Amino acid sequence: MAVPAAYLDECIDPRLGSKLVRRGFRVTTASAEGTLGFSDQMQIDYAWAHDLLIVSHDQQDFWRWHATYRRQSKPHNGIILLPFGPLTQAEIRVALLLDWIGPEAEHRSRLFRWTELQRWFIHGNRLSGYDQTDLDLALGRSTR
Repeated sequence: MAVPAAYLDECIDPRLGSKLVRRGFRVTTASAEGTLGFSDQMQIDYAWAHDLLIVSHDQQDFWRWHATYRRQSKPHNGIILLPFGPLTQAEIRVALLLDWIGPEAEHRSRLFRWTELQRWFIHGNRLSGYDQTDLDLALGRSTR
């Protein structure tokens, strides 16, 4: 079973989608799906309806929506919050996050933040398939 498919909302550079597809991930974008201009809630509901993890830079709003859905016991398909950064850094961070979440993890109705994975790496953990150069780029130690 593959890692969950991802849906990049409109605040994510759509070029990231093709970069992640080249890495073997199943990824689509708001532009490709024709959902540009949808509200945040509509984006989350769209991702739920299509079994996609949503990826966004919009930390504050999507964190609030996640909390609202939890309070209302309403499911969503998972949200990845990604800090702004160069495209090459975003590519490796999303790839790492998707592999970290992995096929076995229950991602539904969960919120994933880059800082969680960053702490996991700082404590000496590693993901197979990624070398130190990848990790340095993801952690901001290199600009490849």
